[in-house]
Amino acid sequence: MLSLVKICTCKVQRSDQGRREFVKTLLSRKAAPKGWQHFTVHAITHDPETASGYDGKVAAEMIGAKTPAEEKWGWNSLRDHTAATTARPEFSLTALICAGYEKTIQKDSWRSAEKRHFHYLNQLISWGYPASAVEQIILDKHTAATE
Repeated sequence: MLSLVKICTCKVQRSDQGRREFVKTLLSRKAAPKGWQHFTVHAITHDPETASGYDGKVAAEMIGAKTPAEEKWGWNSLRDHTAATTARPEFSLTALICAGYEKTIQKDSWRSAEKRHFHYLNQLISWGYPASAVEQIILDKHTAATE
């Protein structure tokens, strides 16, 4: 059992980078992802901590905004980016929500899969993200619960 825990933990850590790179690629396109409006409203109304607890550096990286090499206390790269430009706010909002979800997914999230993680992963899959085997554990747990 211990080796299974280590394997799943390592795979989740690799999945984190894969998800973030997928979102970054998704948000670099000309058009916002289909259904971004519902995704963001659902996240704000059902999982409000995703909007209030996001990581500004992760969100800024997702939209390709500049981030400082050295983090300063209270620094929020996404806030600075949105203050500097009014272009493509739908991309910033989608990145904010994705960064909020990313902050809540921990290395052992597969053990106690939360519904909010199911919603996030399910949305990414609808946008073309290939879920890893460990992420599929989270999805399967909630898919079985809704059937």
